[in-house]
Amino acid sequence: IRVSAEVGSTVVLPCELKDLSIQTPHVEWTIGPDTVFERQGKVTFQAEGYEGRVDVPEDELLKGNCSLVLKTVRLTDEAEYRSSMLVKDTKEPVLVQKVQLSVY
Repeated sequence: IRVSAEVGSTVVLPCELKDLSIQTPHVEWTIGPDTVFERQGKVTFQAEGYEGRVDVPEDELLKGNCSLVLKTVRLTDEAEYRSSMLVKDTKEPVLVQKVQLSVY
């Protein structure tokens, strides 16, 4: 999936969970080996440089919407983002979606 966004705008990187049997979905968004954002229930992690700019709203995640909301887009945000679900017991990431973000 390709998404483009203007500098300074808010962009949504799409992601949808097909299997909602997971009690507390644990979602992770990464660029390469680096985690950008992670949510498990109310617990979240935001990477340096993304603080206050990224979120997967908890209420949306419970409905199966794992889309990443990225605010105040910067040129340096241009990258391929990957969303993964972390399986409860093994913490093994399962790729859900790849999104190529272009910034103009």
